[in-house]
Amino acid sequence: MFSKVKKPVSVVLCLLLLAFCFFAPSASAASTNQSESGIQSIWQRFVAFFNRLFQTIKDLFRGTKPENPPEPPSEPKPPAEPEPLTAIKIISSDKVCELKTSENNPRNSEGDFAFLPDGRILFAYSKYRSGTGDDDDPCDIAGMISSDKGRTFTELPELLARASEHNTVNIMNVSLEVLKDGTVCLFYLVKNSDGSLESSYVMRKSELDTLSFGEPVDVIPNIPGDYYVVNNCRTQQLADGRIIVAAARHRIDNVNGANQMRYVAEDVVYISDKNVTGFSRCSGFISLDHANSTTGMQEPGIQILPDGSYRLYARTDLGYQYESFSPDGINWTSPFPSSFESPVSPMLIERNPYSGLYYAIWNPYAYVPGSGTGSGRTRTPLVIAQSRDGIAFTDFTVLEDDSESGFCYPAIGFLSENEMLVSYLFGPANRLAETRIRRLRVE
Repeated sequence: MFSKVKKPVSVVLCLLLLAFCFFAPSASAASTNQSESGIQSIWQRFVAFFNRLFQTIKDLFRGTKPENPPEPPSEPKPPAEPEPLTAIKIISSDKVCELKTSENNPRNSEGDFAFLPDGRILFAYSKYRSGTGDDDDPCDIAGMISSDKGRTFTELPELLARASEHNTVNIMNVSLEVLKDGTVCLFYLVKNSDGSLESSYVMRKSELDTLSFGEPVDVIPNIPGDYYVVNNCRTQQLADGRIIVAAARHRIDNVNGANQMRYVAEDVVYISDKNVTGFSRCSGFISLDHANSTTGMQEPGIQILPDGSYRLYARTDLGYQYESFSPDGINWTSPFPSSFESPVSPMLIERNPYSGLYYAIWNPYAYVPGSGTGSGRTRTPLVIAQSRDGIAFTDFTVLEDDSESGFCYPAIGFLSENEMLVSYLFGPANRLAETRIRRLRVE
């Protein structure tokens, strides 16, 4: 420290010496030859001098460096990288209910959840009322309500929508959205029963805080020569309130006077206005250009990524879910294989609004010829994985793995950061006809 202040201290000592030499004789003369007023004058000069001296000392020391100068302000540290996600650990998996079949109810399938403004949870699903439960058999839309956060459900006394309201016999594949004003939007597929094989996709809004729904609005109108498929739990609500949905289009050919639907599909995207009063097509057709595929892009889903761009995924017969990306919902990349190995079975990706994590549910193994018979053989196990960015997912965790059963057409409803309701179609390998709802707690 002495070396750092040596020069200023030397200056101060010299000034003190000069002051002593100057004032000592003056003080002596004042004691013998001057009056009291002269002594006061000398004293005033002495005080003034030392005031200046003190200020000089302060100025000198301001220019010195302290022994331990403060560290310069450091650059702000970037936020710590979050811990890498690992496979989901299921803490509890409670079976809430199973929608069993009966003689007059051969199939209950393809549902979705809605969290109502009053805290209740609505589960709507496709309820078949006769036949054997084939896709085109008579079907309406039914609903159940939970008032205890998904621990139990009670069937509603009335159907939510009837096929007869559309002059047809089959409506199915439910999606639900709750708008910012609390209005519940009910979406479903309407199949023509006039032999045309055509279909449309409609939306109906709840009326006056009830579960009575108004007149249908076309999302995808009936287009001659087209059959459209939209799975359950497929609509997505954007931050600005608009709703976006992807559909698979199958062309219809007239062969020898009879209509036949092409098995191969291409996808298209529709989006609503901000008030969700009308819908329009916002994309061209997204086709899989692969000589070995007979499915094309079937049963697509759409996902909103963290940056606001979109991912479309669809089942194929090429051993993987295929995907396409878009920055705006209008322009889409050519489809290519995703990281999800899969049979010809649908996948679902949903974002948890509480945690921001994405969850994928699907059947992870492609069909191997000779491994078994029946579509159910390719639809087990049913698994779940998670992701932060919606692209890179963890290893999967098994939800169901009965080798003699099949599990597919899932839906997810999120209760909190680590709790969710999951529904899916299940049954023996050759007859998937019942719906199971589970309440999961994960970490």
